[in-house]
Amino acid sequence: MLDSVTQGAQLAPEPPTAEDIRLDPLSEREWRVIDRRMRAQDAPSVLGFIEKVGNTYETLAIRDGCARWSFRDLREALALFAGGGAERP
Repeated sequence: MLDSVTQGAQLAPEPPTAEDIRLDPLSEREWRVIDRRMRAQDAPSVLGFIEKVGNTYETLAIRDGCARWSFRDLREALALFAGGGAERP
C-alpha cells in the first residue's frame, strides 16, 4: 500500500538524457535541475542543484543520495545529470 506522500510519484525507468533535463532558475547564479519526464510536483523530478561560485559551477546531485562536484562550465555540470552521470567523479 502506498502512503499519500509516495502515491502517484514514479521514478523514470531510464536515466535522463540531456533533452530530458530542465533548469529552473532560483536566482541569477542558482538552478534546480529537473527531469522533465516526471510531473513537476513529484519530488523525484528534482535531480539536484547547480550554483555558480566564482569561476566554477558547484553541483549537488540528490537522486540516489547526495554527492557534490565542481565543473568549469555549466555544460559540464549539466552532463553530470544526463545518462546517469551522477555516479561520475
